[in-house]
Amino acid sequence: MDEEQMLTELGFTNAESKVYTVLLRFGDSKTGLIMERSGLYSSVVYNSLKHLMEEGFVTFYTKGRIKYFSAVDPSRIVDAEKEKLELAEAMAERLSLIKKATEKRSSVFIFEGRKAARTIFNDILGTLRKGDEQLVIGVSDTGSGMGDFIRRWEEKRVKRGIRKRVLVSNRSSEWVSYYSIQRLVEIRTIPNSIYINMSINVYGNKVVLILWAREPTYILIEGEEVSKNFKSYFEMLWKKSKKL
Repeated sequence: MDEEQMLTELGFTNAESKVYTVLLRFGDSKTGLIMERSGLYSSVVYNSLKHLMEEGFVTFYTKGRIKYFSAVDPSRIVDAEKEKLELAEAMAERLSLIKKATEKRSSVFIFEGRKAARTIFNDILGTLRKGDEQLVIGVSDTGSGMGDFIRRWEEKRVKRGIRKRVLVSNRSSEWVSYYSIQRLVEIRTIPNSIYINMSINVYGNKVVLILWAREPTYILIEGEEVSKNFKSYFEMLWKKSKKL
């Protein structure tokens, strides 16, 4: 890689690389000599000199009525790269703040139908890792028709080492019996007065509200603040719940 190619790698245009190297090799030069030695048209040379002067790589002086151009010491290239790095670091810091602010916002998605269950529950498996925890308030009625699917999904959860805490009402005897013998599950009961035919799943920074019906509706909310609030709500109920 020659000098001109190295300069283009640092952000110089091809013309600016030629002009700058001509000035380094031949010293102070008039525009005519720069054109002759670089093989560039006058307009290209003038534009290149203008930009190089703006960036601090070239300077000039007038002798008589003739303008001569000089290449600034190449150490200026290092200084310029340092300035770019400082700018890049400042920009990265600012953009990170924007990203963090965006991450705090909540996004809401609505899914309907039994087929959507595959999307939601696969997302739980995709979000959580071994040792992570899924929090659940309420489970489906037997009449929802989703019991077999959920049991098969629970087998996958256990294989992946995902822990689970479940709060159900006393009337959900079938699920109380089922979860009582499952691995990686803690289950407690809450009063029937709190019971509604809806499930709340909290995992990672996501919350899913499942409205159980013949065609279930799933409301997925993604956001740190929302997830944090639902986790606090769960922990409050967990303290007031009854151990089996």
